[in-house]
Amino acid sequence: MTMIGQVVAEGVASGECETDDVPLAAMCVCCAMEQFFHPQMIAEAVAKPFGPKIDRMIDFILASLAPRGAKN
Repeated sequence: MTMIGQVVAEGVASGECETDDVPLAAMCVCCAMEQFFHPQMIAEAVAKPFGPKIDRMIDFILASLAPRGAKN
């Protein structure tokens, strides 16, 4: 999660992201993406073909971190 926090912090510093709480934002990103990088959850996802795909989750996360009023 430290690396994700660094990425979010860099995004905040550059103005690409907006959050008042970088550690919380990093934790939320990790929780949202866990199904795509945790080996057990990847295996379980094969049996459950519903839910958002990784590209949709990335779009959602980036939109949630975008500066308020920014257009995608």
